[in-house]
Amino acid sequence: MANETQDTQQQQQQRSKDSKDPLDVAKPEDILLMAKWYFILGCAFLPFMWLVNFVHLYKVSQRRKHELSPSVSTYLWMSLGGCIVWSIIIFTWLGLYQTNRTQWGAFGDAISINLPLGQ
Repeated sequence: MANETQDTQQQQQQRSKDSKDPLDVAKPEDILLMAKWYFILGCAFLPFMWLVNFVHLYKVSQRRKHELSPSVSTYLWMSLGGCIVWSIIIFTWLGLYQTNRTQWGAFGDAISINLPLGQ
């Protein structure tokens, strides 16, 4: 047990020398907490946070996969999936709205933020 602790400490010291990324020396519990909070923020209709979560933590999770909880990977992949689903929903709505706003008449005008003036 003491040998494993020494090996882990030596690995962390070596990583801190080799890398400029602060997540390489962060505690595994802190990384899990960060992944969890970014995922929860993404659930509050902020799909960009899911993308940030995946992009920011993916490389670290691959470099330190033997140290980190499998939950970190689960949060990251759920974040990427949520971001993709929300992007599809948003772009589908955007396409529908832009092509059909004038056909929707008063309803299309009512849900518009600004109304383009016609001739």
